[in-house]
Amino acid sequence: MSHSDARRLPRAAFVPVALALVAATTLLPTALLPTATATQADPEPVRILPLGDSITYGYEHGSYRTKLWEMLVDDDGYAIDFVGSQSDGPESLPDRDHEGHSGWRIDEIETEAADWVADHDPDIVLLHIGTNDMIQGASADEMEARLDRLLETLFEAGPQLTVVAAAVIPLHEPDQRLREYNAAVAGLVEAHRAEGRDAVFADMASGGIEGRDDIPDGVHPGPQGYAKMAEVWYPLVRAELEERGAGGIPEATREGEPYRPGSSTRAQSGT
Repeated sequence: MSHSDARRLPRAAFVPVALALVAATTLLPTALLPTATATQADPEPVRILPLGDSITYGYEHGSYRTKLWEMLVDDDGYAIDFVGSQSDGPESLPDRDHEGHSGWRIDEIETEAADWVADHDPDIVLLHIGTNDMIQGASADEMEARLDRLLETLFEAGPQLTVVAAAVIPLHEPDQRLREYNAAVAGLVEAHRAEGRDAVFADMASGGIEGRDDIPDGVHPGPQGYAKMAEVWYPLVRAELEERGAGGIPEATREGEPYRPGSSTRAQSGT
C-alpha cells in the first residue's frame, strides 16, 4: 500500500489500532509505567535543641517553641525536629522536646551541655541563658566568662553545630549588668565566628519584649512575650534551614507574606 493509499483510508480504519495500543498499555506492569506522582524523598528534619532555663521551658505555654513551630512548620512547611530530654508545652505544639531547666545558671547548663549534644545530636542550638545568673548576683564579667566556656563546650562537642546565642530578654527592673552582658553575648558570637565556628547572635533585647503584657511576673514571658521571642528567632533559624535544605514552601506559593521581623542580626567576624 502506498502512502497515498494510506491517506485515502477512512478514519474508522485506525480505530482498532488505537484500541489495541490502549489495551497493551493497560496490561503493562505498573513498575514499567512512568508516574506523575513520583517525588523526591522528604528532607531529613533539621534537629533543633532549645537550650536554657525556665524561659526556654515555658511551662504550660511551651515557651517561644510553640509560636516558632507554627511559623516554621505550619506556615512555612520546613522539616524540623525539636530535641532534648525535657518535654513540655500545650497540646497545640506537636513536638515538645527541649532542654529548658528551671532555675539553672550558665555554668550549670555548661556542665551538662556536652552530654546533651552527644545524646541528641542537634544541628542547631537556640541558646537563651543568663537570667538566673543575674538574679543570683553574678557580675557581667562573670556571666561573660561562663558563657564563653559554655560556647566552647558546645562547639567542642559538636564542631558542626550552629549556635544561635540570644541576648537575655529585659527584666522589669532596669539593670546595667543586663546591658553589659547582652553586649558581651554579641561580642562572644563575633569572637567564636572569627575562630571559624557557626555562631549567630539573636538580639532579644531589641525584640520589643517589655512590660507586664509581655512579662507578667517580671521574669517569664506570657504568650505575647513568647510570640515576640519567636519572631526574633525566626529569620535566623529560617536562614539556617534554607542552607540545610529543610524543605519549606516556596515563597511564591505561600498564602500571604512570610514573617519578616527586623529585630535580629547575624553577627559577622569582619568578613
